[in-house]
Formats: sequence, structure tokens, C-alpha cells
Amino acid sequence: CLAEVNEQIRIKTVAEIINDIRNPLEGATQFNLDQIESCEKNDPVTMIRCLTMVSGLIQGVKCDVAFDPTLSVLLEDLVMTGVVSHNEIVRHLSIKALGLSCILSKTLAKKYLVLFLQIVMVDNYAEILETSLKVIFDLFLVFGIETFAEDDKDELKKGEKGEDTMSENSQDTLIDNSQED
Repeated sequence: CLAEVNEQIRIKTVAEIINDIRNPLEGATQFNLDQIESCEKNDPVTMIRCLTMVSGLIQGVKCDVAFDPTLSVLLEDLVMTGVVSHNEIVRHLSIKALGLSCILSKTLAKKYLVLFLQIVMVDNYAEILETSLKVIFDLFLVFGIETFAEDDKDELKKGEKGEDTMSENSQDTLIDNSQED
């Protein structure tokens, strides 16, 4: 129990440091508003620093990232912002941090596996491809392929029952349209 409390304190402290790095003017008392374009810093250098800290934090955490509110906010606000960044280094560090989070949480792993697969198919940066493939294989090793196949089985069962599927008429229309092409 004491270890969990210490871990929560460490998580909150690192999150506050990251927030201070990204929002340096929040605590300032005197500044000229004309000189400030944005309070939140999303430049590559700042993002790289913050993502490096987040990755280090996640590597030392033993709790389920999906259920820790502080880590969830960091994941959504910082990591997911970096995943869509144009800067390859920021994108790489974001994917690494997201992968580490997924390894700690089956819920996140199920949620983001498709994203990692899409990254492998679309991204051209070698380090990002390598990291994404490593994450995919690590998720399969940690949780087993069956974990991710369960979702497919559930979707097939829904389809057999007629839930959330297209009607036969719309399927016939799709088949007819594809044959015309």
C-alpha cells in the first residue's frame, strides 16, 4: 500500500513538471500579453523533453495506465498529440510511450493495436516502423493473440445476430456496384 502511494506521488510530481515545461507562463505574475503567442509549448524540443520524461515515468510504473487519471491525461494530451506530429522524432517518442502504456494495460492494448498496424502500413520513417512492429509483437507476447481475436469473435457474433450490420439489400447493392467497375 505504501508503494502505491509513493508511485502516485511520483506520477503526480512528474506530471506537474511536464505541465510546467509545456505551460511555463502559467505561474508567472508579470508578462506582456503581446509578446506571448501561445501559453502551451508544442515545439519539437519541448515535446521531445516531455515525451522522454513520460516514457521514463511509464517504464517505472507498475499500475494499469488506463485507470490512473494522471497518466490518462498525459496519454491523451501529450502522447496522442505527438503521434500525429509532423516531426519524426516526436512521433517516434510518442509511439514508444503509447506502446509502453499499452503493455501495462490490456484495455489500451485493445484500443490502440489497430493504430500501430496503421502506422506500420502508412509511415515511411524506419525507426517508427521498427518501434511499431516491436510494440505489436510485444502486445501479442504479453497478452496473447487470443486477447485481440476475442474482439473479432464478438463482432462476428453480433453479425450473426443481425446487430450493427448492413442489410442484405445494401450488401447486394455493394456487390452490384463493384461488379460494374
